[in-house]
Amino acid sequence: MKELTPDLLDGIKYEEQVELKGRNGESYHVSIRPLRSSEIARVQRISTASIKIRGDKVGNKISRESMETDAGSMAEAKYIAWLEASALATIDKAWTRDLIDEKWLPEWVEQVGERAFEISTSSSKDGKDINSFRKK
Repeated sequence: MKELTPDLLDGIKYEEQVELKGRNGESYHVSIRPLRSSEIARVQRISTASIKIRGDKVGNKISRESMETDAGSMAEAKYIAWLEASALATIDKAWTRDLIDEKWLPEWVEQVGERAFEISTSSSKDGKDINSFRKK
């Protein structure tokens, strides 16, 4: 059994390239990494911020729960979550959230943000264990 150390966890880093199609027919790629647990939590908080859950209390117990959403706010929150995930996951730190929002096509933000979240919450990609360092 190995002792868990920060150096051990830094020993294996997963990166992948996401191919992006430009409107001019050109193909580009951006390198991304999985998000850390705190980054996943931040993206999830952003994406669910527009959902309100209310509970009606009778005495000390909640008798009924209801969920309230606004479709416009949900769509905006989802986009901002993708934007945040894209900025956090890109290897090239020149890609800040503001610069991505200004320069990237909306479909790129969605594609990269979704892929970053997928590789961060899944332990395999094409049969390869991308979080294998967590098991060693």
